[in-house]
Amino acid sequence: MEHHVYRPTEFELQIAVLYVIKNIRSIVDAQMISSCISSCLDANFFEVGDAAQKLSEADNITELKVEGKFGFSLTDKGEETVEYFYNSLPFSIREKLIFACEEINKKLKIEKQIVAEPVAIDDHTYMAHLEINESDMPMFKMDLTVGGYETARECCKIFKENSERIYQEIFRIMFEETDKGDEK
Repeated sequence: MEHHVYRPTEFELQIAVLYVIKNIRSIVDAQMISSCISSCLDANFFEVGDAAQKLSEADNITELKVEGKFGFSLTDKGEETVEYFYNSLPFSIREKLIFACEEINKKLKIEKQIVAEPVAIDDHTYMAHLEINESDMPMFKMDLTVGGYETARECCKIFKENSERIYQEIFRIMFEETDKGDEK
């Protein structure tokens, strides 16, 4: 059985772009919008980009830069437009878009919980800044001076992939030492 993906009109694609921007709880970049929409609709990156450009020209969205990342935000006019016209999208497509947005929101929340970034100390020395956050509260923070940028970058990569295990191992070592001290 052949699976068909809904081909939106130009108007529906623009409403879908607004709908995605509205439902992702973060700065929304072009790649996020495109991957979200293309998972539900027959539209490629360039078509989505063209729709975003037209929405920007019509003052429905604005481009912004936050923490070095470029993305889009709805203007007041964009909020009104999506509220008024979101029913123009078929219900099944809205449901798929909401699911795709929630998947992105989950991923963004996890990324926010685990922070790992190389930080320059001076021209030749770097550290790996490592954090685990839960409910916007820091649970674990460590700045590990490691030498060069590549080493700091590799430490960050390892931490992101193994943060829970590293956290548990540090606790195990700390309490293992405490238990040994209690035995004396």
